Amino acid sequence: MLSNRHIVLLCLPLARSCAAYGAPGLRVSPVATVRPALLLTHQSNCPPTHLRAAPAAPRCSRVNCIDGDAPEPAPLVLDGTSKLQLSILLSTNFLVQLGIGMLITILPLYAQTLGFGALGVGLIIAVPQLAKLLLNLPVGHLVDVVGRKPPLVLGTLLDGIGQLLTAGASTISSLVPARLVVGVGSAVGSVTGPATTAYTQDVLAKYPEHAGVLNGIVQAVGFLAFAVGPALGGWLGTRYSPALPVYLLGAAQLICVPLKLLLPETLPPERRKAAGLRGLRVVMDGLLETYRTLLADPKQRALLAMKCAFLCGLSLILTIVPLHATAAWGASAADLGRVLSAVTILSIPVGIGAGALVDRFGRLPFAVGGSLTTALAVSLMPLVSSRAPYYALRVLWGVGEAFLITAYSTLALDLTPEAQRGARNSLDNQVGDLALLFLPVLIGVVGQVVSFNAAFWLAGALMLSLNLWIVRTLRL
Repeated sequence: MLSNRHIVLLCLPLARSCAAYGAPGLRVSPVATVRPALLLTHQSNCPPTHLRAAPAAPRCSRVNCIDGDAPEPAPLVLDGTSKLQLSILLSTNFLVQLGIGMLITILPLYAQTLGFGALGVGLIIAVPQLAKLLLNLPVGHLVDVVGRKPPLVLGTLLDGIGQLLTAGASTISSLVPARLVVGVGSAVGSVTGPATTAYTQDVLAKYPEHAGVLNGIVQAVGFLAFAVGPALGGWLGTRYSPALPVYLLGAAQLICVPLKLLLPETLPPERRKAAGLRGLRVVMDGLLETYRTLLADPKQRALLAMKCAFLCGLSLILTIVPLHATAAWGASAADLGRVLSAVTILSIPVGIGAGALVDRFGRLPFAVGGSLTTALAVSLMPLVSSRAPYYALRVLWGVGEAFLITAYSTLALDLTPEAQRGARNSLDNQVGDLALLFLPVLIGVVGQVVSFNAAFWLAGALMLSLNLWIVRTLRL
């Protein structure tokens, strides 16, 4: 049987999806991280309903138009400012995601040393989510009207302080406030927060024809961090102290603060409002209208549905997958760890390759194709009764996710107006946080009361239904 520690290790895709969708994707959280887009405009020789963003210059690339004579996109050449910005964003995101990966593997052991047991693990995970649910939407609007940099720096600072307070907590009464601070910091300036994703969007918006490749590289950095983090965290936690990875995550956040202070603000001065207490009412004016506008757009609703489909699969990983593998073919924790590591490492080259294909042939086919591939893998899982087919389906599942995450993020980049990047990413996070409150419970109950196979079929049916609705909404 699997211990709590082994099962929590399998929660790695949750953090990966957050980084990917902003899920995320779909950084999912996640992940997610959603990448930038120019304001949607249409050139005279481009179809007005096309889902790709048109470059600012009066020309269309082959992937933007149906015109067969469209020229090839120019080679990617980053200017000095963009190199600085991407270097800081990638390095700081890697440090933080590495720390999160380390933390995931030692949560049960850390809670046990404090005498908290399963309750402590639940509080460590759940309390920050409460703060995020309350702050996601206001912070997203704030990022669009005050600027990207202040929330980016402040959120990182608060997250780091909260992690250090968590590592030093010895009672429930000291743990809960520490995790609330983490939640506030995460909602404001984490790697999946609206400030980070909107800032990244602003940078990549200068290179719309290469957004897929750049997005694939960003995703690959996250995959690499999560491939290394769990093993490193487990080693440090067992050899030295379970609190050490928590301290290191807090230190990594604080190290990132001076680096992020070097970033130039990307929100134009004419669109910024004063952020003082007296001006708070003015700053928050228009919050509801911003989200009404986003939700009124069928394309944005389709993106949110795509994220929910992804989270159906993630909920299976969090609840049913390890138990089903043990029951179906006697999988050990080592078996599950190996396949998870292999899928994560495989996602690095697949994500970059997916980015190149997305730039060449368009975002939408690969976003929907990746989503349908994951749904297919989920639906076939009940048929698995031995090691080899299980590994094959998990690889298929992972490849589908890698394509989905990269294409989804780039598609969201294209469809989101510049003035709503922070709000859109916050809405994405809010939907993801809410979905992860209910989907794991629903799927877990079905798996326990009915059967593991029924849980897979339920999730697969939900994923397929959502994808059919997406195809209909986007009129593919």
